[in-house]
Amino acid sequence: MSGAAGEFAQRPEKPGVWETIGAAVRLLWDDPVPLMIPVVVVQALITIETVILDTARTSDEALRVDLLLIRNLFAGLLGAVGSAAVVVMVGALRRDRSVGPAEAFNAVFPKIPALFVLTVVSWVILLPAGFGAREMPDQPALGLVLLAWIVPGLYLGLRFAVGTQLLLLEGDGPIEALRRSWRIMNGYMLRLLGILLVETIAGVAVA
Repeated sequence: MSGAAGEFAQRPEKPGVWETIGAAVRLLWDDPVPLMIPVVVVQALITIETVILDTARTSDEALRVDLLLIRNLFAGLLGAVGSAAVVVMVGALRRDRSVGPAEAFNAVFPKIPALFVLTVVSWVILLPAGFGAREMPDQPALGLVLLAWIVPGLYLGLRFAVGTQLLLLEGDGPIEALRRSWRIMNGYMLRLLGILLVETIAGVAVA
């Protein structure tokens, strides 16, 4: 474990759902521009990539699916890098330090291979339910079987929820980060689920 003082392992007093959301809102309100820059940069790159691949129109269905897969994989990894930069910046603020976007990206870049491992784990957890939704119109039985993965997939996603933070802020490798996240999330899963539900409802309302 690195010099992060075992912040996660010490398991501080559990904040409530609204307390956690309020702290996040205050953090973003106090320093909005630097914390938004990594997200804006990554979104710009994803938009450029989407435009480039959309111009490569083809009548070949297999090639079109391959291009869509490449776009989604690349966008997912870029999104993970942008989120990781924000994690680094927030972690620094929690220790009364200020880290700019460039410095945050520089801290993330050496960890991209490990971050990619965690991203792939997330994809593996989510893909069965996604395939289930896609197959429902043509193969309802298969679609229902795959959609049933939503429950165990959600459970695994919550268990591994702080893997990225452990990787970036405490220097764990990807496997150790997942193991520690599994242990640390004991007693926190319902709170995190509540936070995700509030975020989802807020996102739908804004949209």
